[in-house]
Amino acid sequence: MLGSSVEWKVRLRRFVTWSRTPPFLLLFLWCLAVQVTVVAFVLSRTYTDATLVYTLGLASATAVAGTDIALWVQAYYSRLAQDRQFRGDLEVRYFEEIYGPLYEDSRKVVDAIEAYSPVPWLEQWGAIERSRFAPFVDAGIRDGLIALDARIDGYRTSSLGARQVAQTLARAAFNSDRQFLYFEEGPRWAIADMLVTDARFVFDPADEQPHADYDRALWGIIESYNQRPLVKGTREDLNRAIRAVKQSLVADGIVKGFTDTRNRTLEEATKMRDRIERRMRSPFEQTN
Repeated sequence: MLGSSVEWKVRLRRFVTWSRTPPFLLLFLWCLAVQVTVVAFVLSRTYTDATLVYTLGLASATAVAGTDIALWVQAYYSRLAQDRQFRGDLEVRYFEEIYGPLYEDSRKVVDAIEAYSPVPWLEQWGAIERSRFAPFVDAGIRDGLIALDARIDGYRTSSLGARQVAQTLARAAFNSDRQFLYFEEGPRWAIADMLVTDARFVFDPADEQPHADYDRALWGIIESYNQRPLVKGTREDLNRAIRAVKQSLVADGIVKGFTDTRNRTLEEATKMRDRIERRMRSPFEQTN
């Protein structure tokens, strides 16, 4: 007897809890309204007074069903909004920790290679690859960065060899010039070394003259040497030597090989930068 009483109280408590949940309560009321409607419809065939009960039951069932559908739709869109907010927060985190640094990394590499820098680096990629965020990097971007990093290693090696060759060729050109031949070796090589620090002049076949800043520096070395009474260098002498250096650089296979390597690396780095930028923009464009 006592066990039955306890079981009854437990069931009553469960029913009270269940009935306070809006979806379950609406379902209970809808079932009740449908039952009343069906019973009233059957009775209305015999007793006309039951027609009013039938009408009220049908209206109640319809109203409860409409409320239930409205709540379901509201819950559905609320869940969509929550999911969208979650994805937005996640993308912001990815932006801050992964793709923002990777974009800056790739952008700096592109700028460095465009300027013929001898040592471009993917500084942030190595740290991200070793961090806890590595599994969240898109597979295509990860593979592309690994390939780009390997190509940059080849670029740096080729750049070092090509710059050494360029220095040798420039010194040889000034050593064989009819006017600079009479300069002392130190000033003569200082002019040659200053000229090949202009990487665009050295490696870009279309750039036949050094940048204005380098040109002023070269002429400054010559003017300081012209203070001596024995040998004088002129602007014509400098331009003649520069043309000879450029001709030897364009004809050299190692210098040309680095230029080709640089162009391929720049193309790959630019594609990777643009790909990372699209990855950063895509979730926010979809949200908007």
